[in-house]
Amino acid sequence: MEREIDTSFLTPQEVGDGSLQTRKVNQLSSEDAYMQAKKRLTDRYGNAFITANEFKKRLYKWPEVKVDDIVLVVDDERPRSEWPLARVVATHPSGDHLVRKVRVLLGGSEYERPVHRLVLLLRRDCT
Repeated sequence: MEREIDTSFLTPQEVGDGSLQTRKVNQLSSEDAYMQAKKRLTDRYGNAFITANEFKKRLYKWPEVKVDDIVLVVDDERPRSEWPLARVVATHPSGDHLVRKVRVLLGGSEYERPVHRLVLLLRRDCT
């Protein structure tokens, strides 16, 4: 079996006389393209699929900070590599029995910090 070789090619005359069909270039901004893609995704999979797979923070139980845990104290003025280490000295449970504020020992002094401004590094149980 021999293949037929296509001998048709583009000549300068074909380009110059406009006989080629031109394709309209999509000139959407990146924001418009994002919105169209988001709409297509929502139309295709529906809101039920998206909401079924999103993270439910109320259903996930975060590990509570306990006394003698080692934490990093978040400092917005420093890069993460320079956040100071501290040890949890005391916990202060709120009315719903969740620890929201702790007292930490940092550089020989004690400070009260909210737990959302701490990064748990080492649990007391894991030493």
